[in-house]
Amino acid sequence: MSTRDYTKFCGYECGYKYRREEYFKKYPEKIWYREEQKCLLCNKNYIPAQRNQLYCSVDCRKIAQEKKPKQTLYYKLRFEILERDHFTCQYCGASPRKNPEVKLHIDHKNPKNNGGGYKKNNLITACEYCNLGKWCRFYPNIFKNDFPKDE
Repeated sequence: MSTRDYTKFCGYECGYKYRREEYFKKYPEKIWYREEQKCLLCNKNYIPAQRNQLYCSVDCRKIAQEKKPKQTLYYKLRFEILERDHFTCQYCGASPRKNPEVKLHIDHKNPKNNGGGYKKNNLITACEYCNLGKWCRFYPNIFKNDFPKDE
């Protein structure tokens, strides 16, 4: 639809409704049917206004965001883990001292999506190759060192 076609509508809203109908005629698989869902916070039934809406109201969403812990790996903690592991990959032993092209990452032994957090005993130094190859899997028996638990 060109800009000249807008003149046949009484206003923006009428033109928007027409273009929306034409779009869904052209792409019927993109139609989103609103079904009743349960709010993740209060378990109240609601019909979402948006496709990815998880909470029944703005208030529930704000409360849920406040409850969610901010887990950011700070630079200080990152350096402590690298220092503890002597700047070497704990999976394969690669180190920037031996090969300057090695990039070190901080890896979660037990992945975050599996309940692993940002405690020192769950974090380990890994080279980029080992960390990205491991993805979100948990390998309990392949670590070279067992580190003391946090107190």
